[in-house]
Amino acid sequence: MQLRHLRLAGVALLLAAPARPSPLLAPFKPGLAFVAEKSTLGVAELYAADLEGTQTVKLSGTLVTGGNVTNFAISPNRKLVAFVADKDHDEIFELYVVPFTGGEPTKVSGDLVVGGDIDAFLWAPDGKRIVYRADQDENDIDELYVATVDGQPPVKVSGPLIDSGQVTAFSWAPNSKRLAFRADANDPGVNELFAVDPDGSDRTTLNGPLVADGDVISFSWSPKSTEVLYRADEETDETAELFVVRADGTHHRKVSGPLVAGGDVSGSHWSPNGTRILYVADQDTDEVLEAYVVRPDGTHNVKVSGPMVTGGDIVSIFEWSSNGSRILYRADQEVDGANGLWVSTPDGKKNVRVTPDLVPGGSVSNADWSPKGTKIQYRGDPESVDVIEGFTVRQDGKQHTKISGALVMGGDVGIVHWSPNGQRVSYLADQDTDGVSELWVVRHDGKGRTKVSAPQVAGGKVFTTSWPRTGSRIVYTAEQQTVGVREIYTSKLDGTGNVKVSGSLVGGSTGMMFLEVP
Repeated sequence: MQLRHLRLAGVALLLAAPARPSPLLAPFKPGLAFVAEKSTLGVAELYAADLEGTQTVKLSGTLVTGGNVTNFAISPNRKLVAFVADKDHDEIFELYVVPFTGGEPTKVSGDLVVGGDIDAFLWAPDGKRIVYRADQDENDIDELYVATVDGQPPVKVSGPLIDSGQVTAFSWAPNSKRLAFRADANDPGVNELFAVDPDGSDRTTLNGPLVADGDVISFSWSPKSTEVLYRADEETDETAELFVVRADGTHHRKVSGPLVAGGDVSGSHWSPNGTRILYVADQDTDEVLEAYVVRPDGTHNVKVSGPMVTGGDIVSIFEWSSNGSRILYRADQEVDGANGLWVSTPDGKKNVRVTPDLVPGGSVSNADWSPKGTKIQYRGDPESVDVIEGFTVRQDGKQHTKISGALVMGGDVGIVHWSPNGQRVSYLADQDTDGVSELWVVRHDGKGRTKVSAPQVAGGKVFTTSWPRTGSRIVYTAEQQTVGVREIYTSKLDGTGNVKVSGSLVGGSTGMMFLEVP
């Protein structure tokens, strides 16, 4: 309509004096969302910004006096943002949806009982619905509801719960066609596992009969949405084992192997294609955590971690590569207390230490597969105790490379992230000045290291960093201009084009509170 109007105006003026149409603003292309006190001190509002620092748009609309945004999430298709706020009534937190590009927010949660609030929410993977947990119908009784993005009345999907029953965990199936949730729906304090359709129909109990005092502890959907893996002390109280069940509640079976007395399964992961399950347990020796792989039907149970030295076991890290061909885990497998990284094949036939010999007292702190699953980045002090540095290595242990630069006395490497294409790594480090954390980008082979954060004000530092999916710029938060005020910046990967994207803040604000980079 504006274009037509301008064209008609140009024709009307043509006989008197030719006029050049005004240039149109480029469409807003948001690259991140954040919550900050931009307009009023003490009022947290939701904003979207582009990555070039040219536009910032308020998404939360007008808030009631005393209102604040407390949580938000961008939809998987990057079209909408859901947020929780006491937008209409102070201290009554409800759920809203707004276009990522800006517009009028729509309330999607239902009317709340006095004292009720939205506790948590999750987007469906297809971005068409939101499931949320709230004490909507009865104060302090958390139940599960599904809302559409257009504000139609939500549907309670958790079904009837016993008095004081609560929904304690929930998750969408990857295909968005079913929900799994944990609740003490039938017996007080006895958490069971259920699946239900998004319209509230076909609620099914997924776990088998629980022993007295037994509980479902955790659960996860298979990648193809056909089965659910869960951990529970279903057969023996205080003995956690693994079970798999179809999404309709049929074909229930235990998949973890026989446990030694005192043994437990402590965690598990589906393989990327859903054909295997990785789990960690003290299955063979009490208090010695080792890694196992099993098929979802419970067959072909194989130990994939290597022989453990006395006192050794797996410590916190165990994960599949993205292609499912390898397993990464951290363990003091050879020397008690010296936690290195190991890579194994799913059949357990190849087990390789990919970190070098550690100095006495040295260890690996964190690690992560590259997006293509061919390399690993990690941080630790393998060369000098208490000097944390960054490294990359191939899955076969070759091409071990230090990616962080020479550190000043007292310096350390902090957060490390792969770029979306796996060609670069970002890391935070007080590399040049002790206590001043800055952002660096380097190639996976350690070449082309560049500081991409701008100079920090005295006492300032970089706090967090994120890669947008394009990978052409990098986002970070820092007290770059004012100590105590955390703001959002982006930079090109060569360190040029550094811009603040969070815009101006109200005086006295401490800056950005929450940030999401889709």
